[in-house]
Amino acid sequence: MKKGWQWPIAIGAFLSLTAIADITTLYVASTHPTLAAEPDYYAKALRWDQEQRQRQDGARLGWQFDVIEFGRNPGGFTEVGLKVADATGSAIHEANISLEAFHVTRPKLVSKVELTEAAPGFYVGRVLSGRRAGPWKLNFRCERGEDLTFHEETQILKVD
Repeated sequence: MKKGWQWPIAIGAFLSLTAIADITTLYVASTHPTLAAEPDYYAKALRWDQEQRQRQDGARLGWQFDVIEFGRNPGGFTEVGLKVADATGSAIHEANISLEAFHVTRPKLVSKVELTEAAPGFYVGRVLSGRRAGPWKLNFRCERGEDLTFHEETQILKVD
């Protein structure tokens, strides 16, 4: 054998290892639940002015929100309650309220739920939380007739 034949093999092996490392990094970055980008970010950016006006209009309504975590069941769900009142403290009833919830370390795993009114001004829903305790981001969208407002809160959920 010729002297120096191992150098082309070593260079090929090094380039192959580099390609494998790049592919592995891309796979982990695109599939791991802790790494997430805002879905449909461009469309959200185009609606930013409209959303800010809606948030200001909603703030003028003076609605008050009280989030309550009141139970975890064996299926990995957490019962979440929301008390909604107007500026005078009167219950807001017959509203359409949706919730997007996710653990702050798992922003790719969003649980979306429509809350149902259990009593006047008190809405409940089940959030798929598994066994993950700690800070959860809760984004509420509240709509009643022409009135629209948003409420965002970080809540610490406990695991039994």
